[in-house]
Amino acid sequence: MCQLPFQPLESLATRIPTLQKRIVRIISQELRNEQSGLMGAPHG
Repeated sequence: MCQLPFQPLESLATRIPTLQKRIVRIISQELRNEQSGLMGAPHG
């Protein structure tokens, strides 16, 4: 995972739409991983 350098709020505000899409994608991916883990179906 690549870590972003800490951004001041002004520049962060311009990135919020992109960050939101990223966060939603990451969260949904984590939820899918949790669900498949809870179902006890190890794949990989």
